[in-house]
Parts: sequence; C-alpha cells; structure tokens
Amino acid sequence: MALPTFKFLADLGSVSRNIQAAPIWLKILRSLALFCLIAAIATPYYSAGNGVKTTAEAVTIVIDDSWANANDWEQIRANSKAIIENHAPINNATTQFRLMTSSQNAQMPISVLSNRDTLNFTEQLEPKPYLPDHRALTNRLKKLDQKSHIYYFTDGLRHDASDEFIGELKRIAIGKPNLLKPNSPLVTLNNIEATENGFAFEYKSFAKNAREKVNFLSKDGEILGTGQGENGRGSLALPANLVRKTAAASIAGQYNAGAHFMIAASVLPPLIGIEGLGQADEPLVSDNHYIATAANMIGNVVQGDVDNLIAAKPNAIIFGDRNGFSPSEERALLAYMRHGGTIIRFMGAHAVGKQQDLIVCAPLSATPRIMASNFSWNGARIEPTPPLSPLFGVEINEEARPRISKFGRGLWIKPRWSAAVPLGLGKLL
Repeated sequence: MALPTFKFLADLGSVSRNIQAAPIWLKILRSLALFCLIAAIATPYYSAGNGVKTTAEAVTIVIDDSWANANDWEQIRANSKAIIENHAPINNATTQFRLMTSSQNAQMPISVLSNRDTLNFTEQLEPKPYLPDHRALTNRLKKLDQKSHIYYFTDGLRHDASDEFIGELKRIAIGKPNLLKPNSPLVTLNNIEATENGFAFEYKSFAKNAREKVNFLSKDGEILGTGQGENGRGSLALPANLVRKTAAASIAGQYNAGAHFMIAASVLPPLIGIEGLGQADEPLVSDNHYIATAANMIGNVVQGDVDNLIAAKPNAIIFGDRNGFSPSEERALLAYMRHGGTIIRFMGAHAVGKQQDLIVCAPLSATPRIMASNFSWNGARIEPTPPLSPLFGVEINEEARPRISKFGRGLWIKPRWSAAVPLGLGKLL
C-alpha cells in the first residue's frame, strides 16, 4: 500500500512510478516530504530526551528563627509551604530550593533541596530563644553566585551585619528580594515589682500606644489575675494570698520568650509564720505584738499551729519558748527546712536541757557557759559586762587574743574582735 504522498506523486505520470526514471525535481520533492514526515514523528521523543536543555529555577528561603518571630511562626510555615508549592515544578523544570535560618553557623554548607525535602525541613523548624546575628548568614550567602528568587521572613529587628546581609540578598536576587515582615508586633516584659496591693509591670512594644494584657500565673499555670497595661506600664491588684502563689507573668497573645517573666521569690514580700509567742492584753508586754508588728513591716504574717503554718509555706516560722515538738511536728519541720524554710526560736526556760530536740542546732544547758575570748590586748582591757547585757554572767577565759592582719603593701587592718564559742552541735540534720 502506497503512502498518500507517494500515491499523489505517482499519479503525476506513469514515468514517475519508477524512481530511477523520475525527474530531479520530483526526487527532491519526495526527499523533503520524507524528511518532514520523519521529523514530525521523532519530535516528541527528541524533546523528552537529552537533546533539549532546561534551565533549573532556584528559590532561596531565609528565616529569622529566633524568639522574636514566635508570634507568627504558624503563618511563616503556611507561607513557606505556599511558596514551595508555587515554584515546584514550573514548566516541567527541576526547581532547586535552599532553606537557610539565622541560627545556623557560618560553616554549615548550603544544600540544594527538593520541594519535598524543603517542606519537611520547614515543618521541623521551631523558634529558638536567642538573639539573631546576621553575620553568619552574610558569610554563607557570599558563597552563592546563582541568581535566585529570594523570600526572607524577617523578625523586623535590626541585628549585627543586617545591612551587609540585605546587600547579599539583593546581589543574588532575581528582581528584588521579597521581605516578609511579621504581622504581630513584638512585645516583651521588662520588669515586674511587688507592690502593697499586688504587682506593677513594665513592657516594650514596637507598636505605638500599645495596650497589652498581662496574665499572672501560679506555678501550675493557673491565671490568678490579669493586669491592663498602656504605654509600656501597668499594674494588677491582688490579695496577699494570691501574691504569694504567683510564680510567673505572661503577655496575652504573645508567644516569644521575652513575653514571659519568671517572678523570683526575692521579688515577693516574705510570708512570716508565728506560733507560741506570749500574747497579752497590754501591747507593751506582749511578745506577739512586737514580733507581728515588725514582721508586717517587711511582709505578711500568718499565725496558727505547726501544721497550719507549714501548709501556708512561709519563708520563715518564728516560735516562742516551748517544750520541744512532737515526733510528727519534728518530721514536718525538718522537711520544711530541707526545702529552704527558716525557723527562728526563742529559747527560754521551757527549752533548757532538751537534748533530744532536733529543731535546734545547739541545745541550751542550765550550767554556766564560757565565751572563748578575753577581748584584750596583752592584758585585760575589757570593762565589766553591764547587768542588762545578754552576756552578763558569762565567764570569759583566756583562749583567744585579737591580732592585727597585714594585706598587701602598707595596708593595715584595725584589730578585729573575735570569739570562738564552744557549742554542742547536737544531732546533724
């Protein structure tokens, strides 16, 4: 069966049926027709093979992965995913992706990733609690010569070498770099102080006249109260029992590390427990009156028995003169001290001779005490102890003498009185 083209040519004349006898112009026409037919059949295979060269597109994504970008982190992930899916693939070409973060060091190689690897890398990124430095990014970008589409997720802050870093982005960018700024303004807590009625706080924001809400939290994350701030300052009124429970503060709607503030125990007014002090109707002869008045000047006071005081978790517990403690009270008080609690005891006639009392480092004795110092210099130079002194009646021996110490060149220290008081340590806690 003859092809249509050859049948057409053959019908031009009986002589043309014999290729050898055909005229030259007919031979040329037949050759051209055959070439066009072969080219039409082979073009799809030729284009799909190595005969056609394609230009790979490059996309570079740079992310400031510090705490300053934490507010918009989910949005950064979503936008990065959209960028990757938009560029790969384009026109059946292989897209080369590069993903760089400001936390990576300058020696880290710049790897070319596929779209799938880039998506996986983006999903694994998390903001880190550090301040970015663009110097390492700048040094890495200097190694790139290939032009690329640039997408830079900036935290909106100025860092070391930021100008040089932006210059390197412009150098390798196709067109202009795409600078993607955060949507949420960065807010950080600067200071928190305890007041008579609660707390006062200060914060900084990149937004003008920013009004922020600050949540005050317990150690378990319970919100104890919310303070309203304006123009960088605010306050919160809380009762004393909630002030004592406060462990941290956090700006509502902010997820960066600077928006959280751990409140140290030293910031809070101390809570002082009182038990067993002498109470009298007349304040001038009441131990409880004087101790409670002094304690209220520096903090808050709670009174009750041993169990109630320990449950209140005070910074210190003050005990009056008493006949020791029960075994259960001793165990509770020892555990309280092991966790940092302080016990202050007034030791009097009731506590004398209680050798088995664990809540005292040096049990009192009814026998006379001796203070190991003569407070003299080459002889007795100390006046008699006044009768109203707490040291009246204490025997003074000759075991220690004051000395002059010399430090450095020509620096003399005045004599310093010292005394070694022999006390029994009792049982070690």
